[in-house]
Amino acid sequence: MPKPPFHFVAPVAIAISASASAQSVVAFGWNANGQCTVPSAATGAKAVAGGWYHSLAVRSTNTCLAWGANIYGQSAVPASLGAVTQVAGGFAHSIALTSTFNVVAWGGGEYNYGQGTVPASANVSSARQVAAGKFHNVVLRTAYTVAAWGLNTDLQCNVPVTLGQVKAVGAGDAFSSAVQITGRVVGWGTNQNGQCTAPSAASQVTTIACGGRHVVALRADQTLVAWGDNSSSQCTIPAELGAVGQVAAGNAHTVVMLTDGTVLAWGDNTYGQTNVQQALAGALGSRIGAGAFHTLVVKAPLLGGSMPCPADLTGDREVDGQDLGLLLASWGNGAGDPADLDVDGDVDGADLGEMLAAWGPCGGTPPAQP
Repeated sequence: MPKPPFHFVAPVAIAISASASAQSVVAFGWNANGQCTVPSAATGAKAVAGGWYHSLAVRSTNTCLAWGANIYGQSAVPASLGAVTQVAGGFAHSIALTSTFNVVAWGGGEYNYGQGTVPASANVSSARQVAAGKFHNVVLRTAYTVAAWGLNTDLQCNVPVTLGQVKAVGAGDAFSSAVQITGRVVGWGTNQNGQCTAPSAASQVTTIACGGRHVVALRADQTLVAWGDNSSSQCTIPAELGAVGQVAAGNAHTVVMLTDGTVLAWGDNTYGQTNVQQALAGALGSRIGAGAFHTLVVKAPLLGGSMPCPADLTGDREVDGQDLGLLLASWGNGAGDPADLDVDGDVDGADLGEMLAAWGPCGGTPPAQP
């Protein structure tokens, strides 16, 4: 399988799903393996994630969908998987958090260093969040402790014994990161680009996204701080960015969604992975995700024809008992869960309050999507 280079090459066609106008998921960037050709089954997706050459989604039925490269089994979702709340993808594997807080992993093929399975020694039978690095996994347990396994050549799976309680985790190319309960970020593994050395500004952090060699942190005041490799300006945060609600990171690009649903991206754009305007044409987002060289956006259900309605977890344009049931089933889950409406890394009473405040229809007939 050809691997795209890290630096500029001759221009290539930018892939945007041909049927994007009819779908709630839009993907753009590197598409050599079909990772940006969104299947119709993704309509109504609640969350998205990207691997190196494949994409994943949590559908409205809480089932997992994967598409793109499958040479290593990374898109072959286990038939026995059942309901999921989170998904993540690596170079050749995928990992999911089930609605019963179990962790399931698959794929890896000839690049399986253990990350394509879940060893009993990981002790992740009760988890809150999953993250996938290139060849390793990092999982946040419900006890606010961390497990990591897979390729460990750079000690990316050696969780610091002094880490303490954690509320969010992330995984990059060959490093891992965690947000402590105190809001500080700790990293371990390769630190060649300073990705494991969080700056002093990385305080009061609620969640993080790890790229190939960089980290983007979302703080409690809805501002960003980023560090690590900046060779493609992936850590150069735009001035006057506005209040940020979600973050995602690819190999060398960064994606954010503002609290008003606006999606922005910057960094490496060799394959069009930061061409948000061209891909969305003004549409708002409700969830974002990033693969190594591509970006995924779940278009927002519309409130009054213009504003996103994130509390509508089922995507049926009404906040009702079905959405409440999904929120309660996700209670206690960590960062990345669609029911974490305030994006503070915890599905809790604050999210319940937001849902109740939005109770009822999310508007009438939506305007035609581009």
